[in-house]
Amino acid sequence: MDLRQSPQYADYLQLLGWKIGRIGSCQIFIRQFPLIGSIIKIQRPEKMPSLEQILQLAKRYRASQILIEPSKPFNHLTIQPFSDYGFRPSSPSLPSKTLHIDLTRNEDQIFSGFTPAKRRAIRRAIKNKVMIKESEDIESFIRLKNAQHGFLGRILKVDKQFHALWQAFRPQKTILLLAFDTFDTLGTLDTFIPVAGLLLLFHDKIAYYYQAVSTKQGNQLAAPSFLVWEALKLAKKKGCQTFDFEGIDDSRFSQKSWLGFTKFKKGFGGKEITYPPPLAKNSLQLVAR
Repeated sequence: MDLRQSPQYADYLQLLGWKIGRIGSCQIFIRQFPLIGSIIKIQRPEKMPSLEQILQLAKRYRASQILIEPSKPFNHLTIQPFSDYGFRPSSPSLPSKTLHIDLTRNEDQIFSGFTPAKRRAIRRAIKNKVMIKESEDIESFIRLKNAQHGFLGRILKVDKQFHALWQAFRPQKTILLLAFDTFDTLGTLDTFIPVAGLLLLFHDKIAYYYQAVSTKQGNQLAAPSFLVWEALKLAKKKGCQTFDFEGIDDSRFSQKSWLGFTKFKKGFGGKEITYPPPLAKNSLQLVAR
């Protein structure tokens, strides 16, 4: 089951103002807006919900858009009723392509799957005395993200999103890793300022590389690569079988801003996973059938 169908993810969206519906075992996310009604998102369902029940829910909340992002291709008989009703392929709100690393292999096998450049980067970070620590200091991570986003961070409400995420998933389903430059041997961990961070989420034996950030100094020290390596080892120890990089560039919906971190993530190897195009119905004239 995908992260978006977990109870913790539903709690997270509720904290951000979404309503949670349910059709069978599938969670439905509803965001209401004054005057214009609502939008409905159905993200990574294992089984496609009944169109009849979706339309009933849409009528109840006066939905102006329904977006369905499947977790896998469904057969023609399942999709045809949606196509007949006017659902069409659409742009995604979730990453439509990702990388999975198999954590059932041993650490040496996982490390050998990295590119030579990535292995050198990790060794450089160790040589640079970068220290990785599990932390409860979500505020430091948020400060790093705000510094990265600048004014845009206030528009995107980064603080609110991360506080909600932290509240919904901790303590069992999330781990925050922070990287510190400890080359100054006179300092202590309390005096070091983090130069990079990685927020992991866990669900159904999958570790998700959900959010990451690094300063210019962190990049120079190769801290981001070292963070991923430590995260892979930690996820394996926790019994996870898969490490999901939570998105790489997809040529079907390519974004230039994704090319840099796509190259970074591909340096760790892994199997590319491509999701079917989302289905959307806009400007609905909803009548429950």
